[in-house]
Amino acid sequence: MAEEKEIDSYGRIVLPKTWRGRRVWLLDRGTELKIIPREGRKLTDFIDKVKVDVSDLSDYHRVKEEILTRRGSREDDIR
Repeated sequence: MAEEKEIDSYGRIVLPKTWRGRRVWLLDRGTELKIIPREGRKLTDFIDKVKVDVSDLSDYHRVKEEILTRRGSREDDIR
């Protein structure tokens, strides 16, 4: 279902009544914003969705930098 909503000058949008008071994940996809309910899903549920080709995982900062530079070249979409 698609519904047109107005975003106010503070960046707020009114969500459906059934969504209010819940925690959600906001995924910024450039021209698209996805709002996914957090209940029932853990961040670890997405671990198999990420493909990382890093030879040395011992340096966290280097791994993070490499992942962020490849961020735009995702093959899979989180649904």
